[in-house]
Amino acid sequence: MIRSLGNAGAPIVAGSSAQRGTREQSITEAAPAPQTTIADAIRLWGATASLGAGLIHLSVVVANYRWWPPVGVGILLLAVAQLAWSVGMLRSKRVVMPRTAGTVTILSLAAWLALHLQAMPFGPAALRIPTAADAAALALQLGILISIVALFRSQQANARPFFAVPLPAAALLGTLFFGCVLVAALTTTGLAATDAGASAQPHGAHLH
Repeated sequence: MIRSLGNAGAPIVAGSSAQRGTREQSITEAAPAPQTTIADAIRLWGATASLGAGLIHLSVVVANYRWWPPVGVGILLLAVAQLAWSVGMLRSKRVVMPRTAGTVTILSLAAWLALHLQAMPFGPAALRIPTAADAAALALQLGILISIVALFRSQQANARPFFAVPLPAAALLGTLFFGCVLVAALTTTGLAATDAGASAQPHGAHLH
């Protein structure tokens, strides 16, 4: 029903705003919810691996600083970057700074090999023997690099259908649980091998 005329003479239909709002609401309700895909699972794996590597690196800062201060400072910056990247990946539905994260991971792996193989023309004279913490951090960083490469691959046209396959909630939780258990095992092993972990009081022990 036409109630009145506007300034330009156009009729104003009663209830038009309400009808438009109802249509917009129905369209919103009909929109499908975003599905979790294989790419999302890989993104979460990379985030948990980065979290574990960051914790291990943070725990060995002091020991590496005593060995050679530039290494200690570098590991501190790497740990902060890995922890921040992990939080960003867990909070976001997209890959956060993939090129930067991949470059930092490759450089840190190259520096690790150079330091432990004495391939650098400068640095401390004493050869540093890799520990279990070094091995755990190395494995986690390789996991980060693999996840970034896989996510880059998911953007290619010929691989996009595979990575876009939707995952049921149970499958996502199962794969995420498996990834978290693996990362936790590596992280716990690495932390136990650090100076702080070696001097920690065992469970059930009492100080006298």
